[in-house]
Amino acid sequence: MGGLITLHLSLKKPELFSGMVLIAPLIYPAADSMPSQFVVYIAQLINWINPTLALVEANLGKNCSDIKMEIDFHQDPLTYS
Repeated sequence: MGGLITLHLSLKKPELFSGMVLIAPLIYPAADSMPSQFVVYIAQLINWINPTLALVEANLGKNCSDIKMEIDFHQDPLTYS
């Protein structure tokens, strides 16, 4: 519930925030932004066939100002990229 309250406050008083990081806020995407059932089915099928398939390339150098931290992160075998 804290994420929803924070989102509500950020919409009412945006000058109070320079940014936010919300972990699992209680929100749902707008219905018109959801993919069609066909697209969902195809995505599930691809995931079933190859669950480790990377659909996007990792954006090295854009997540952190410390490049060594990013390199360590991307070299971690538990990192999905």
